[in-house]
Amino acid sequence: MPIPQYIKASAGLTRSAQYAGEIDPASLERLSSELVQPGSTLSAELGLERDAKGSWLRGRVEGGLWLTCQRCLNAFEWPVDVDVELRLVQSEAEEARVLEEADPFLVEDDKLPLVEIVENEVLLALPMMPRCSECEAAFAERADAPAKEAEPEPETAQKKPNPFAQLLKK
Repeated sequence: MPIPQYIKASAGLTRSAQYAGEIDPASLERLSSELVQPGSTLSAELGLERDAKGSWLRGRVEGGLWLTCQRCLNAFEWPVDVDVELRLVQSEAEEARVLEEADPFLVEDDKLPLVEIVENEVLLALPMMPRCSECEAAFAERADAPAKEAEPEPETAQKKPNPFAQLLKK
């Protein structure tokens, strides 16, 4: 069963509604432009709740997306595992006030766009420079390798005076 496109936030909060379902990333306009091939799905579990601090949309998005490795240019499946925790606010003033303690989401006209929220959270989690596991391992190996020591200068080489030496003196 798919996640609803939109829900009425007040009704969902009143009954602490839970939503679970599959989302086809190819159906998400902004996310689909990042995909190299279709065939992946996202599984989302979202719930509305209230506590002493306010109203929340909490949940998790899991699955895999086919991206292009920016190093070897091969397609690879990038695992998606995103926690969603958004404080639902009713005004821009409230949004500014809670910004320090939580990620706010401004609910307009009591309409909560669940699928859009999932797309936003996945887009924020995407790597800037996707790399497949083989290229990531090669990159990490090179980063961990000790730097080659610079070859010592031959003692016979004459040292030239630094033309900026006068600027360094006080």
